[in-house]
Amino acid sequence: MPASPQSSGAVPATRYQIPADSLQRGMYVAELDRPWLDTPFLLQGFRVDSQIELDTLRRYCRYVYVDPELSDVGLAEAIRNAELSDHPFEPPSEASAAAPT
Repeated sequence: MPASPQSSGAVPATRYQIPADSLQRGMYVAELDRPWLDTPFLLQGFRVDSQIELDTLRRYCRYVYVDPELSDVGLAEAIRNAELSDHPFEPPSEASAAAPT
């Protein structure tokens, strides 16, 4: 189920818990399963842009929280589907190809 952290004066954000192995480039990682200071990442919240970032996240985290609104547009629906259905993430092109017609 999506997490909606509430903080005073802030606009609530919807975040989805995604297994680190299901992360893809273009996803916006909003929160980790551990303190940011326990990882080599300097920023708290960033869009995954490289294979090195993916490998590092997978090395340090079992899961992360992804914000579909800050992720690449084509990934938002796939993020929601992966989180809600507990199925591994499929990039949008593969997900549509697998859908029955």
